[in-house]
Amino acid sequence: MQLHRLSCYLVLWVLGIFPISATAESLFLEIGDDVEVSIERYGDPDGIRLLWLPSEYGYVTERYKALMEALSEVGFEVWQAYLHDSYFIPAGRKSLSEMPVEDIAELVELAIPDDGRKLFIASSGRGAAFSFMALQQWLSHEGSHDALGGLLLLNPNFMASTPEPGKAVDYLSIIHEVALPIYILQPTASGKRWYLSDLVQQLTDTGSHVYTHALVGVRDGFQGHPEANEYERSYAVTQLPVIMKQAAQRLAGDEFLPVVTETDQPGKSVGWSISSLQDSLQDYPGQPLAPTLELETIADSMLSLDAYRGRVVLINFWATWCPPCVEEIPSLGRLQQKFSKDELVVISVDVGETRDKVAAFLKQVPARYPVMLDPDGKTVREWNLRAFPTTFVINPQGRISLAYFGGLEWDAAEVVEQLRGMLEE
Repeated sequence: MQLHRLSCYLVLWVLGIFPISATAESLFLEIGDDVEVSIERYGDPDGIRLLWLPSEYGYVTERYKALMEALSEVGFEVWQAYLHDSYFIPAGRKSLSEMPVEDIAELVELAIPDDGRKLFIASSGRGAAFSFMALQQWLSHEGSHDALGGLLLLNPNFMASTPEPGKAVDYLSIIHEVALPIYILQPTASGKRWYLSDLVQQLTDTGSHVYTHALVGVRDGFQGHPEANEYERSYAVTQLPVIMKQAAQRLAGDEFLPVVTETDQPGKSVGWSISSLQDSLQDYPGQPLAPTLELETIADSMLSLDAYRGRVVLINFWATWCPPCVEEIPSLGRLQQKFSKDELVVISVDVGETRDKVAAFLKQVPARYPVMLDPDGKTVREWNLRAFPTTFVINPQGRISLAYFGGLEWDAAEVVEQLRGMLEE
């Protein structure tokens, strides 16, 4: 790939096609096969240059403008790339896989300051893996290793496929093919927090220099989530920009040159598989014995899974910050009402939250079944929880028979029929 700098020019906002605020300028950069990428540039041209690449969901809300403006106020020169608009690709779980990686590598080259400043790249979710792929292409060809300051990644997703109950998680091979300076900013109201150390180990094994920072009390994607709460909205424009500047300064002081493996596979961002979520309970591989489970309940009593041996037990792992978890609480209660507790019992485990927080929540959204408390998150690894909510169905012999990652309408006819079938076995 012959990378070269292409001229860019400032234009006025025309017909409202590309959103712009009073503090942003529009850039249009030509890359690839006559693709014009729209960039909104914020801040002082002499600031810390930050190329922001979107997640698979693009820029869902106008709140990203406020974030970019806040970043510019703390010293960043932000280049916000509107890739979905530029390629006419709808945002969604598979959207980045439709974009040519070599084009984004060319965009990286164009974004490198010509005055000796380093370039930093920010992204979130699947955008983290996409950034890795683009940087591998860039570094493998004409990229200047010392021009890259590093990556600032919010809740990065490097999983090679959609998690399935009972199966080990595979990471994308790209994390083993390029070593980079990385700062991970991981929200604590997220299932990913429990496996962050695993991801860091995978990255450092390849040689990446990795730093982490916990974003306390916010959820994945909070910076642009349409249903972000007041605390998250404030955090995104007050605390996050300061944290990101500190992260960039830390990476700038890290004397580290990226290491890359040559690739002969330019083109689309292949390598990941994003399957649709299943809409019913799935068989659990091997039907192993359920792990030991004995915890205190919200009612101040101890509860053990062993107490229900001989019955079917549905165990729901959840958290108050998780919208699908909250949505399914009423249907879990209705499900219990359809069965005798001598046959089937519904219980739940809140993971990683304090008793006071859970108790306050349950006053607003009552659960009509026992709620166990795991404030330290010890069940995450014992039960291999990879998503919230996660639900397991234990058969009368104490083995995990069925499982589901995600939210369901638990009193739906097909679910009830599936569970009744277990009672007849």
